[in-house]
Amino acid sequence: MNKKQINKLPIWMVLFSFIKLSFQAYWPYFGIAAFKSIILTTQAFYHTAIASILIAFLEKKDFSICILAGVCLAGIDLLFSFISKWSNSFTKVYQEKLQEKINHIIFQKMTKIPYQYLEDTEYLDLIERAKFAVTNENCLDAILTTLTNIFQSILTLLGFITAILVFDTKLIFILLITALLNTILFGSFSKTRLTFSKWNLDINRKFVYYTNTLLDSKNGKDFRTYVIGSFLRKKFNWFAEKMVEYYTHYLKKSNQIKIKMQFVKYIEIIMVYGCIIEKTIKENFSISYFTFYTSAAMRFSATITSLINDCMKFYVSLRLAIPLIELMNIQEEIHYGKKILLKQEINTLKFEHVTFSYPKSSVAVLKDISFQINAGEKISIVGLNGAGKTTLIKLLCRLYRPDKGDILLNGISIYDYDYSSYQNSISTIFQDFKLFAYSLKNNITNEETEEQAYHFACKVGLKKRIDSLPNGIQTLYTKTFDETGIELSIGESQKIALARAFCKKASLILLDEPTSAFDPLAEAEFYQKFTQLGKDKTIIYISHRMSSSIFCDKILLIEHGKVIDYDTHANLIQKKESLYYKLFMEQAKRYESSDGHPCT
Repeated sequence: MNKKQINKLPIWMVLFSFIKLSFQAYWPYFGIAAFKSIILTTQAFYHTAIASILIAFLEKKDFSICILAGVCLAGIDLLFSFISKWSNSFTKVYQEKLQEKINHIIFQKMTKIPYQYLEDTEYLDLIERAKFAVTNENCLDAILTTLTNIFQSILTLLGFITAILVFDTKLIFILLITALLNTILFGSFSKTRLTFSKWNLDINRKFVYYTNTLLDSKNGKDFRTYVIGSFLRKKFNWFAEKMVEYYTHYLKKSNQIKIKMQFVKYIEIIMVYGCIIEKTIKENFSISYFTFYTSAAMRFSATITSLINDCMKFYVSLRLAIPLIELMNIQEEIHYGKKILLKQEINTLKFEHVTFSYPKSSVAVLKDISFQINAGEKISIVGLNGAGKTTLIKLLCRLYRPDKGDILLNGISIYDYDYSSYQNSISTIFQDFKLFAYSLKNNITNEETEEQAYHFACKVGLKKRIDSLPNGIQTLYTKTFDETGIELSIGESQKIALARAFCKKASLILLDEPTSAFDPLAEAEFYQKFTQLGKDKTIIYISHRMSSSIFCDKILLIEHGKVIDYDTHANLIQKKESLYYKLFMEQAKRYESSDGHPCT
C-alpha cells in the first residue's frame, strides 16, 4: 500500500479484508458462531410461542394435560438454556482464540513491513492509530460480536416476518416505519460516536504521552531540576479538561438521541397493540392467538431494533478498524536472494559507487561511496555528525537499498544472499539498542547456554557485577515484573549489548558508538579486550571517540556523504591539514599524559 492509498479504503473492502483476515487466523470461530446463532434463533421462536401454547392448553380446562404440558415446555426451555449457554461459552473461547491469532498476525506483520516505514512519520501515525483501535477502542471484539449478532438477528427476522405477514400486512408496515425512524436516529448516534472517536484518537495520543512521561520515574531528576515538569503538568491538565469537556458534550448529545429513540419505541408499542386488538376483535381470535402475535410483533420489533443497533455498531467498528486494515495491506518486504551464506564465509566486503538518499528526501546522504574491507580487518568509520556513518550500517544490515551502486560480499551483491543466512552472519549494535525486561542471560542470548552467556558477559567486563547478584546471569533486568530485578547503568547496558553481539558468533560485527557511555579508562580496557575477543572477526566501528582508531587496521573518513580518505591511523595523523588530524588532536588534548604531551 502506498501513500495515496492511506485512508482511501471503502468500507466494503475493510469488511472483506477483515473477514479474510479472521478466516485466515482461525476459521473454526465462524462454525461455532453460526451454530450459536441458529440455537438462539430457535430459542427466540420457542419463547415467543411458549405463552400462547400454555394458554391454549388452559383453554381446554384439562389441568392434568396442562401440568404435563407445562413440565414438558419447562424441560424444553431448560434444554435450550443449557445448549445456549454451552454454545455461548464456546463462542467466547473461540473468539478469544481468534483475537489472539489476529494479534499474532499483526505482530508478525510489524516485523515484515519494510523498515523504512518505521522511520516515516506518516506510517508511524498509521501504526499508532491501528494500535489505538485495537487496544483502546477494542474494535476487533466489537466487530466479531456484532457480526455474530447481525447473523442471528437476520435468521430470527426471516422467521417472524413470515408469521406476521400471514396475520396482517398492516402490522409489518407499522414495524418497518418505526424501524426506519430508529435507523435514522441510530445513524445520527453513530455519526456522533465516530466524530467523538476521531477526536478522542487525536487528543488521547497526546494525553497518553503526557501521562506516561509524567509517571516515568526516569524523568524525576529533570522535573526537579528544570521547569519542564511544570510545563508538562499544565499540558496534562489542559488535555484532561478538554477530554472531560468533549466527553460531556458527547454524552449530552447521545442521551438526547436515546430519548427520541425511546419515544419512538412507545409509539410503536401503542400502534402494534392497537392493530392486533383490532384484528383479534374483528376475526374473533382466541387469547392464545392474540398472545402469540403480540409476542411475535414485540419480538420482531426488538430484533429489528437490535439489528439496526448492531449494524450501526458494526459500521462504526469497521470505520475504526480502517487503520488496522491499511496496516495489514502494506506490502511486506520481499527478499529475493537465495544463495546461502555461511557464518565464516566473509572474505571481502566492498561498497561500489553507492549513492543513497532516504525516502521522501531529495538530498543524498551518501554520494558515490567506494571502499573495500578484507576478512579479519578492523575498520573505524570517522566523521562529523550527519556525515552518513550510521546510514552505512543500515545499508549493510539491508534495512535500506542503495539508490545507485551496490554492496558486494565476496564479489556478490548482498541482496543475492538468502536473507536469514545473511542476517545470521552479521551482528550489530546500534546507538539506540534495546534491552528487555527479561533475565540478563536472555538479553544476551536465547540460543546458547547459561555458561556461554556468562562467558561473554565476563569478556566485556561484567564479571564482578554479575557475580555480586544473588541470581547471577539469571537476574531480571528492570523491576517491571519482579522486585528482585535490577537497573543497569548506561555503561553496563552497553556491555550487555556487546556481549549479545559477540555471543551471536557472527563473522562480521557492526558497532555504532560501542563505548559512548564508558569513561576513558574503561574505554581503553574495553578496546584491549575487544581486540583479543574479535581477533578472527571483521569489525566495523563507528565512534566519536578517536581512541578506537588506534586499534583499527584502517580508518574510513567521511565528510558530507563522501569518502575523503581511507588509510591507517599512522598515515592519516601525518596529514596535519586533514579533518582526521583535527578531530584526533582535539580529543587528544582532553586525555593528555602526565608530561603534557598529547597521547598519539
